Amino acid sequence: MNIDTLTKKKLLIGLTTLTACYASWTLFTAPAVARVAAVQEVLAKAQSELASTERKAGDVSRLEDDLLKLRTQLDEASERLINGDKYLWVIRNLAKYQVPQLLEFTDFDQPVESLWGLPGASNLEAATFLVRGVGKYEELGKFTAALENDYPGLRFRAITISPNEPVTEEKVAFTLEIIGLVSPDRREETDSKFAAKD
Repeated sequence: MNIDTLTKKKLLIGLTTLTACYASWTLFTAPAVARVAAVQEVLAKAQSELASTERKAGDVSRLEDDLLKLRTQLDEASERLINGDKYLWVIRNLAKYQVPQLLEFTDFDQPVESLWGLPGASNLEAATFLVRGVGKYEELGKFTAALENDYPGLRFRAITISPNEPVTEEKVAFTLEIIGLVSPDRREETDSKFAAKD
């Protein structure tokens, strides 16, 4: 089988073109495609990390909102615990329950530190104080119910009721032993936590 010169030239040109295409693919296109694939992989990883960071940032934002709500609730609850000058707090907060001629407080003892007295509460700071007064029995009942409802951190340890002097049917003398939780000073705790971080 004889191949003429023209056919040989065409075969040689085709083979040369094929070799040139293969060489340019190997030298230029394949490395470029590999680099593009590597860049796409890095880009996909960066996008995944960005999405993860955005989710975490959203979680942090939600956690900060939850923390703010909890701090607000804690502040509201702490306002109903004994705080600041304990003696002044007792007088100020109990005096608003007095009703002239029906329920009057005659003496407040200085609050003293004591144990809360319930299981699992040994780390809570509490104070006990005595309150003496005179009033109608019904008003005393209303007062004790209102005080426990308004101040969940207070509870009665003892209530002593005796005839009022001079003895009347309308009024009784009473002594109330009350224990109350003392509000922790969170500002000092917060300041010490921040100082520890620095």
